[in-house]
Amino acid sequence: MNRALLSRLIDEISPQIAGRRIRRVSLQTDEALVLELTSEHASFLVISFSRALPLVFLADACPSPTETEGGRSSDLERELKGATIRSVAVAQDRTAAEFSLTRTHTTGLEIERTLVVELGARPGVVVRPTGRRSLTAAERSYTPPHVTTLDDAGPVHVTSWSDSSERTHVRISDRQTDDAHAGDTRTFASVNEASAYAFDTFFDAIGTDHKRAAVSRLVSRRLARKRRAIAKVEAEIADARKADEHRIRGQLILARKGDITRGARTIRLKDFDGSSTVEIEIDPSLSPAQNAERYFKRAKKAGRRGARAPARLGELETEVEKLEVLGASIADASAEQLAEFEERFSTRRPAKSRGKTAPPRAHFRTYTVSGGWEILVGRSNKDNDILTHRIANQGDLWFHAHQAAGSHVILRIPSGKAYPDRRAILEAAAIAAFHSKAGRSSKVAVSYTEKRHVRKPRGAKPGLAVISREKSVMVRPWIPQT
Repeated sequence: MNRALLSRLIDEISPQIAGRRIRRVSLQTDEALVLELTSEHASFLVISFSRALPLVFLADACPSPTETEGGRSSDLERELKGATIRSVAVAQDRTAAEFSLTRTHTTGLEIERTLVVELGARPGVVVRPTGRRSLTAAERSYTPPHVTTLDDAGPVHVTSWSDSSERTHVRISDRQTDDAHAGDTRTFASVNEASAYAFDTFFDAIGTDHKRAAVSRLVSRRLARKRRAIAKVEAEIADARKADEHRIRGQLILARKGDITRGARTIRLKDFDGSSTVEIEIDPSLSPAQNAERYFKRAKKAGRRGARAPARLGELETEVEKLEVLGASIADASAEQLAEFEERFSTRRPAKSRGKTAPPRAHFRTYTVSGGWEILVGRSNKDNDILTHRIANQGDLWFHAHQAAGSHVILRIPSGKAYPDRRAILEAAAIAAFHSKAGRSSKVAVSYTEKRHVRKPRGAKPGLAVISREKSVMVRPWIPQT
């Protein structure tokens, strides 16, 4: 969307949002923000900061926002919830919409904020503090202007096409072009209608396409590393076949050291049976004994590597086969499967510490519930990340207080052990409720699911988790006596 279209969009929506208060803030995905505005008929300001589809538009219905745990959603909610939109304008120097907001402080002063929605090459959302002041009487009695119709603005076109990699692309323009990218085109009377159609129709597809491409690159890089490792192991196997040759050369140097010319880099010595001559490279700066020792070390090293290399080669070839099968399945993978693949291949190993460190479980609280099930509880956002994304197994149960900041709680399920009964699940949920900001309530809703359905959006702050296929129970915050 260019600046001209953005300016036209703001002209369309500003009369409908000016003077409206933000009642609710939620993230639909990692790249879409939904602001519910107060009115007789609920309306929603949708902000997409996906690089492939940067948009902002006004909708009559909420596009199914996903609840998120803490992190960016909570930060934005603290800044935006309860604020009133005073005006919106196009930024002077870039493709961005700037929403002027005010919110009444407990002191009676108005806190001013600017919500900047970048829609250019690097889309994003930023809330900037402006200051505090008392509103004038005119501002307090402000009424939004009447909606105007821009009859002479001309049609808006939404064109979609797929590239050679089957990725979906969308363009919103006030000009209908016949270039090579032109695909299916729909025409709308307003920029807002065009933006809403593009988001509802293509947002999920574009996100899935880009995730598919990202996972494909991750798998390709992993395959390249494994193939380089295979080449290295094959070279070690070839070198292992020369172990006896290195050993014999060292023995010849010791046995024929009287025949070695001082300062020579290459010597020719008769074999032990005298039937042939062997050409040997040596270091002229070392003595014959030292050169012989170098060959003995080579022989020992080659033999040691050669003993391990065949098993390692088999492991690498098996891993390559699995990666090739996985790479072939990416084209048909669902969005949920792609998220699992991305988490599996993009996780970075923690840096090795030079000093002694406590074992990972030293960072967590531990409990035992009915049936002898082990419970691990994170102590901080950083520990929550470690517990959920490094310690927990895919089949473990993950618990968190619903819509309340708190610890991540894991119910460990060892391989081969039966599924926990309801009593154990309720006690684990009670622990999650206790270790949350809702811990003083009489009843707390707790969501739980298998760890395999918990993921961390890329670039998210520590402690943020997005879950799916969750169940919910109401429990009293409580810690079992163990």
